[in-house]
Amino acid sequence: MLKENNKEVRTSVANINIRLDPGFWTKTSQIQLFYGVWVNLCHLGIGLAYGFPSVQVPQLFAADSDIKITRSEGSWIASVFTLCSPIGCLISGYVADWLGRRVMIIVCQAPICAGWLYTGFAKSPKQVIIGRALTGFGCGLAMGPPRIYCTEMSLPNMRGVIGAFSTVGVSIGITLQAGLGKYLNWPVLCYICSVYTVIVFVLFLFLPETPYFVLKTKTLADARATLAHFRARDYDFDKEMDQLRKFKEGNDIRKISGRERLAMLFTQSAYKPFSVIVTYIFISQITGTSGVMIWAVEMLTVAKSSIDVNTGNFLMTLTRLFVNILTSILLFKVGRKPLAQTSAVGVAVTSLVIAIYTSTHTEPSMPPQILFMSYMAFASVGYYMLPFLMASEIYPLQVRGILAGLTVFVAGLLISGSIKLTPTLLDSIGLSYTMVIFGICSLIGVIYIYLVLPETKNLTLQEIEEYYNKRRPTLTSQRRLETIADLEAQSKTNIKLVERKST
Repeated sequence: MLKENNKEVRTSVANINIRLDPGFWTKTSQIQLFYGVWVNLCHLGIGLAYGFPSVQVPQLFAADSDIKITRSEGSWIASVFTLCSPIGCLISGYVADWLGRRVMIIVCQAPICAGWLYTGFAKSPKQVIIGRALTGFGCGLAMGPPRIYCTEMSLPNMRGVIGAFSTVGVSIGITLQAGLGKYLNWPVLCYICSVYTVIVFVLFLFLPETPYFVLKTKTLADARATLAHFRARDYDFDKEMDQLRKFKEGNDIRKISGRERLAMLFTQSAYKPFSVIVTYIFISQITGTSGVMIWAVEMLTVAKSSIDVNTGNFLMTLTRLFVNILTSILLFKVGRKPLAQTSAVGVAVTSLVIAIYTSTHTEPSMPPQILFMSYMAFASVGYYMLPFLMASEIYPLQVRGILAGLTVFVAGLLISGSIKLTPTLLDSIGLSYTMVIFGICSLIGVIYIYLVLPETKNLTLQEIEEYYNKRRPTLTSQRRLETIADLEAQSKTNIKLVERKST
């Protein structure tokens, strides 16, 4: 009897996370999933914009193109999107902390739509670049708020899954763009994307605000009313509201002035997590993740892939989409660090294998396509997804929007640099040596992830923030410890009862 009781306790402790939050198939979790899909229609639109150059630039280079472009103009068309999006990110972060996540998600659709229309009606390379710049600015406004929205409306056990929807949405957009690009001319794609933007603008008008933003700008009663949108009726509101009340009182969560917000950016709870994420993003870019995605057609051509390069590009985007969806499911069970390590090691190995193969084989063959799809798969597990997911988790509430905007601002500059530098590397040192550089950089990423990157799975936003502002000594779930203590106490009580009965 005692052995059975102890076994039951050990099983309960091993499955402790199931007791902390509603399970995946509960109504509360399904409501969160619904809102996650809804708000990330915004990131699907960003994916359509992000994947557009891989369709447009080859069509502009074609002999029958109405607009003739040089290689330099082609690189500008490909990179100006990520060069201008950081400007929107800076504005977006401040407005999201000032007026709300919902407002920013709605407003950003206007410049995106205008950019698509301007590009579609363009008659010269200069006009195409201007249109792409406007779309980039609008997408910069849109990049941060949906991620914050998902983080702030989700329970800890669902935060990874729903937080991954942003990357999945981008992947779906890129894949759709690549698929449509096989059959439609780029101006037609611009018109289709502008119509999509109008549709999601109307849908976003019905979004509620996040409970965490309401918590810092209004009362606890208002936060509870907002929280009700994201939880089922039978959910234990009192327990979560008690946690929010303690968080608000213990961390002085309130509406703050612009000067106070600026001062908070220089506190350890802000700059330390910011430096962790920015470094991770930097490593992801020097491993070639953006360059390979944008210049996939050219790389497959140089690598002598036996598959049609446009079909190969579509297969790569499809690989990214499939792996992103798989990773979002894995995040419900697997921590951030194991996935990050898998991604870094996989990208390093596949990059070096591509380098070796392309330097020793000159005839058209299937392996280059398979190898580049493998590269895309491993990059999608971590490098594409985790930096931005973790950024929305570890930044403090009071300046979460600003830091998210700054993060995407820096990321945009790094991505733009990567996209701009990749063709230069290909022209100067060739594909094989370029992939060697990417592989070595990813090995550096393996070391960084092991030593520095935090594990945030199943931690509440309160627990993470209190760790970085030194109110908590370790990055450990207090809820987990308290539940384990309760189980152990219950176990001891049960053992005593059994002993009394046996005597």
